[in-house]
Amino acid sequence: MVSFSNIRKETARVLGTRHVSVNPHLPFLDIQGLKKPVEICERINALHALVGLTGVEGLRLKKWLLEANTWRHLSLGEQALFEKSELDTETMNRLSWMQESVYVLCWAGNLVPDINGPESESDMSDIYPQIPPASDFQDLLVSFRLRSEAEICQKLDIYYCLHASTRHPELWQEPVDLENVKIAAVLERRHALEWLCGGSDEWDEVSLDT
Repeated sequence: MVSFSNIRKETARVLGTRHVSVNPHLPFLDIQGLKKPVEICERINALHALVGLTGVEGLRLKKWLLEANTWRHLSLGEQALFEKSELDTETMNRLSWMQESVYVLCWAGNLVPDINGPESESDMSDIYPQIPPASDFQDLLVSFRLRSEAEICQKLDIYYCLHASTRHPELWQEPVDLENVKIAAVLERRHALEWLCGGSDEWDEVSLDT
């Protein structure tokens, strides 16, 4: 059984190395249980296609998703994006940051060794060859080895507490450390981890409250 008290102590140690304190009023997270590997791989597929909308015509991606039997795993709101002839700048920016969610879910399946620090974006170059369409979905599923609940919950707690700390500059010993944090990356990584840990079955409904 996961000890959330021990997890929070480790979170405090990790964030302490970045000169930031954990908000003492944050409650422990309510973990509902990890998603199944097949669900996570299907979401990786869906997110990869959504990121692809920043450079590939939507109907082409929709055709691929239908052929890969992944289309049904997108929400109605996500599906609608593939029908649009043009996306606004705000939407394009939001979609581009979804690569961080792709990376985190791949990390959860041991496809990459670790996640970059919050001051840098994830390097996707090692990910693309391992996921569709470069790789077959069944190959992805076979190679996907889900990390332990304790390890994933630890990573989630770190990003949960880090997200909360970005709203309280007084918790940072060095203001420049806060300035260097890529907030969008922190939010995307937490989003992926919250969904993975049962925050909601629907990706669009994951809560990022602090």
